[in-house]
Order: sequence, then structure tokens, then C-alpha cells
Amino acid sequence: MTTANLSVGRFFMTAMPIRINFLIEEYQRQYLNQPFFALMIDGDLQIWLDDQLYFQASIALVEFAFCLNQWLTKAKRLEQATPLAYYTIDHDEREGALLRLTPVNAAEYTVESIWQEFECRQMIRHQDMKAAVETYFQQLDAAIRGYGDTDLATLLAPRL
Repeated sequence: MTTANLSVGRFFMTAMPIRINFLIEEYQRQYLNQPFFALMIDGDLQIWLDDQLYFQASIALVEFAFCLNQWLTKAKRLEQATPLAYYTIDHDEREGALLRLTPVNAAEYTVESIWQEFECRQMIRHQDMKAAVETYFQQLDAAIRGYGDTDLATLLAPRL
């Protein structure tokens, strides 16, 4: 990929692909058929930007999906780039977001994380982020169905 010479502040005006990977920790697979516990299933999450590891951490995968689902629903409704800040009980606003997407315009984001491996100086396209999230949902759903008696949609459904 070539990098454009144009820049805005510290960010280059080219977009980079994003990929979200995960691995459910083996000992926790037993909890996938118990909806309450499935929300707390930890796994190794990796976010790749332009084939470089940007972020890697052990997190609650379904909790992360819940946050992404809220973001994606809002982004689809607004039909434009929408802010995202993902925090956990262990990492709050004082420390910074585990993942933050900040819209630069209606179609692109900057990305930041307290656990980033490098400073991302390129934009993430809204369409690429939505596609990465939807792929994450599909893969996580397949893993949940493969090890339990439930699915991701059931775990993400609002509870009264």
C-alpha cells in the first residue's frame, strides 16, 4: 500500500484495512451453553491494521460484541461514521478506552487504544470497520454455536 503525501494533523489521508481475530480460551468453552456465563467468556482478541498487529488482549469477547453491536446499530441508523469507545470494568475512562474510533468525517475514523502496539496514522474507512465487525460477529456466533446451546444473537438480545 502506498501512503499519500497529504496529511491532516498527524493522520495520513489513506485508508487501511482492519481485521478482528479471536481465540476462545479452551477452559472457558464449557460456559458457552450457559447464557449468563457466556457473557463473561474471555478470549484472546487481536485487531490487525494493514496486516500489522495493532492490539492484542484477553477480554470478554461477548461483552465486546455487545458494545460493537450497539455501535453498529447506531452507525447503520445514522448511515455515517459514529464514535465508539469501549471500556470494561477493569479499564475505565481514567485509563482510556481499550478501543476508540473517532470520526474524522462521515466515512472515516482515527483509531486509538490504551493497548496499541503502534500509533495508527492512517484512517479506517467506515465501510471497512462495519465489515470487520460483521465478520467478527459471524465468527464468534459460529464458535458459540459450536460449543454451546445458544448463539450470539440470543446473548446480545435485550433482557428485561
